[in-house]
Amino acid sequence: EPGAEKWMSVYEWETGVFPTTRLHALAFPCAHCEDPSCVKACTTGALYKEAEFGAVLVDQEKCQGCRACYEACPYGAPRFVSDEPGTKMSKCTMCVDRLAEGMQPACTMSCPLRAFDFGPI
Repeated sequence: EPGAEKWMSVYEWETGVFPTTRLHALAFPCAHCEDPSCVKACTTGALYKEAEFGAVLVDQEKCQGCRACYEACPYGAPRFVSDEPGTKMSKCTMCVDRLAEGMQPACTMSCPLRAFDFGPI
């Protein structure tokens, strides 16, 4: 699925009672954990942590769609385009291709309110 590698989770919830309701949204891509549980759970070696930027990436050739990574991830970062068995996983790539060119990730640059930030903590 083209572009699926850039998916992120967006959690939405409502508070209040009509007519004073409020919709909340929290966007969360992959956290690219220091010690990722998804990588440990992947039995095919499809998930790995790349060295230059610390991004957790998926090798689509090795992924068999078993969903062990999804079960292991505390953030729900692994995504699947369908519920069909064997559907390969995709997730945020931290836009390592953009980082390699000295640019910011697409989500950071596309947020009109500049609510996203990227870089070392």
